[in-house]
Amino acid sequence: EPYRRQRQMCIRDSFVIYNQKKDRVMTIEEKQLEFMIYCIESTAERLGRYGSDVYNKLKELGAINGYIRSYYDTLHTQGKSYIVDSILEYIYYRDPQWLPDGYKPFRSIEEKGKTLC
Repeated sequence: EPYRRQRQMCIRDSFVIYNQKKDRVMTIEEKQLEFMIYCIESTAERLGRYGSDVYNKLKELGAINGYIRSYYDTLHTQGKSYIVDSILEYIYYRDPQWLPDGYKPFRSIEEKGKTLC
């Protein structure tokens, strides 16, 4: 587990360090790539899975371009918890068996027999 986290940090940090060495402003594509890495690694951390597993699933479901990149302007202004919850919800409605047993999206939490929106 510590090795996994260290390896993931190196992937993410190497991209940031690479861009900082260039002494220039990042392009929107580079910002989006950095954000996508953040989303994937944060989701992997929540699920206790490897980043590559989450990346492959999101790619398979079309979430990388169809959700994360498409909604970058909105998503990158949100907190980590909201971002991860929204990605998990995206997965849930497309491939729920890939998520941990008993997982329910944060928007369908039941309280006293009522579904909250």
